[in-house]
Amino acid sequence: MKLNQLRYFVAVCNTGSFTIASEQLYVSRPAVAQAVHELETEFGGNLFYRYNNKIELTENGAWLFEKAQELLRQADSLSNELHARFQDKTIVNIGVAPMIGNLYVYRILNAFSQEKNNFQLNIDEAGSLEIRKKVENNTVELGVCILEEKSPKYNSQKLFDAELKYFVHKNHPLANRSFIDFQGLANQKFCLLKKDSYQNEFVQSKLVELGVPFEVVMYSSQLSSIITMLGYGNCGAFLFGDAAKYDSSIVGIPLSTPLRLPVGVIWNRRQVLSDGANFVRKYIVNKFKNK
Repeated sequence: MKLNQLRYFVAVCNTGSFTIASEQLYVSRPAVAQAVHELETEFGGNLFYRYNNKIELTENGAWLFEKAQELLRQADSLSNELHARFQDKTIVNIGVAPMIGNLYVYRILNAFSQEKNNFQLNIDEAGSLEIRKKVENNTVELGVCILEEKSPKYNSQKLFDAELKYFVHKNHPLANRSFIDFQGLANQKFCLLKKDSYQNEFVQSKLVELGVPFEVVMYSSQLSSIITMLGYGNCGAFLFGDAAKYDSSIVGIPLSTPLRLPVGVIWNRRQVLSDGANFVRKYIVNKFKNK
């Protein structure tokens, strides 16, 4: 088993497609398929069910997916930190929720890295719920995620409010709606962020609470993958309103009762924030203040 095989496998899991995974990895589709086949051959079993041009993780595949993500994060972190140590850089580990990163934060962190070449930022992408855990157990020093109202476990600093809207392709039957409520989404198909995300937890719990039947066609942490699925015109996704800037082919329908979620930076209340992490925190906060 090689790290590259696991990277290709995880990419397929994240995108739900060998083709999309190969495009994101900038390798050929046969190379991705071969890597997964080699894993299955080595361990003597299928990692995916394959039917009608669709794939679904087997029980063993789901187990490997969870373990492989953590292993790859550790390998990347080890590599980054070793490089940084040899270059005498200040290392800061920061967790970022995927949609928040893609729409708002990654360009700020990239600008920081360009300006402050004596720093090494190790970015750990995970859902807001998982980032809270990572901050609590000191896997990362800073987290940028959806905030809780109050927590005894970490300090927080709000950056902005993001409105959650229901996104569909512009040719979807609901695309011309001025607003929508959860009851109006009965029997709709959804693309959801992964189960470690606040969006996933909130949307599914709300639909279940109201007794609204629904179907999930994909879980993904990749905004580009969700938008690709929306492009087929038969499903929707709850995303921040600014996702409309990401792709002109999708439209965001406001909820009848607007839902605005606080986004901010968190850090462990029981730990003294390092000078480096505190410097990064202030940089991020100032960037949003100056917008």
